[in-house]
Amino acid sequence: ARWLYPAGGRTYADSDLLVPAPEFGRGEQVLRSLGFSELLEGFHPFERKCGQPAAENTFTRRHCTGLGPGGTVDLHRNLPELSIPDDLLWEEFSSGTRTAFVGGVEVRVPGHPALALHVVLHAVQHEFHGHTDEDLRRALTVMSADGWRPVADLAYRLGVSDLLGYGLGHYPAGTAIANALGLPSLPLADMRVWRVSAPRGSASLTEFWSVPTLRLKVSWMRWMVFPSPAKIRYMSLPPDAPRRMLLGAYARYWRNLVRDLGPGAAAAARVIQGRRRPPRTGATEDASQPDEASAHGLDLV
Repeated sequence: ARWLYPAGGRTYADSDLLVPAPEFGRGEQVLRSLGFSELLEGFHPFERKCGQPAAENTFTRRHCTGLGPGGTVDLHRNLPELSIPDDLLWEEFSSGTRTAFVGGVEVRVPGHPALALHVVLHAVQHEFHGHTDEDLRRALTVMSADGWRPVADLAYRLGVSDLLGYGLGHYPAGTAIANALGLPSLPLADMRVWRVSAPRGSASLTEFWSVPTLRLKVSWMRWMVFPSPAKIRYMSLPPDAPRRMLLGAYARYWRNLVRDLGPGAAAAARVIQGRRRPPRTGATEDASQPDEASAHGLDLV
């Protein structure tokens, strides 16, 4: 808000706090001690990224607790939908920080390269909807191509240069910047883009196909067909809805599941088939990437 909206107009509904992964559990304890409760409390572990550690956990506190104003805190150990190692993200985002006053307290906030990268990744995560699109547009307005160079360097170190190029390409000005910086392209079938832009149901089915073992696939199917009451409440009921409304909420969930199954399966099959196709011979784009990466001091893995 201070950087891109100097005249005001950028509101927010929650506070995002990034902590080192080893301190994530202690951060959750601190929030609970301050009267916050977990938004996804009651979810089965498998309903949270197939039992894998989540990149974030959301906590809320109501006004009536007597412990201070209500609000929402997203406690992060990483950024959603990315495969960046927790410790690498913390190392990069915690270096080069600035200080700012939030609620009268001086805190560390990301420097401009990390902030600009997050603006792009946030827009991609939310499919360029709402304020994320306006944030990206303003960032492209106030930053030159040279200003984006340290952002690209950071993206290479984190392994998300293709996502940065994809996000910048949402606007013609961003496409020119991505081309000037030599950022790689990202196919639309890439799972990171597919999760946020796919037809209803297809992203989940594609994720199911990617689950490595039969046991995990069975667990995936069980919790997809019979989700926990906490998840049903989270998806379609007010927090204080009486228990008798759960049956109707389950019925609506199953109706939508059956409705989306056919179109979702067809779209997922197209993506899976596209990933199985061998790469085209004679293409020069992939062959140029090792030289481009080596210019940034990277080893391709």
